Amino acid sequence: MIERATLAHSVIRRHLLTRLPREVRNASNYLSCYAGVVGMRWRNFGATLDDVGRHPAIADRVVTAANEAFRCQRRWIQQDVQDTRAAI
Repeated sequence: MIERATLAHSVIRRHLLTRLPREVRNASNYLSCYAGVVGMRWRNFGATLDDVGRHPAIADRVVTAANEAFRCQRRWIQQDVQDTRAAI
């Protein structure tokens, strides 16, 4: 679920290229790792979730795992905010 941000990578990369062209050309592999295939990958992911959703026991496990992923992400963000505040 955290990978949802990949949908914005191309927009972010294009914006940064207008501001920092040389730096971004040399240091933007992360933002371009799915270039040209993001939409297809998300459609495949959605289709897989649709297939899994047909099996209640498996669907319950997917939902539980997704909830745990969001809890984990929230802990990371909260820790980052605390670290940033402590550094100020």
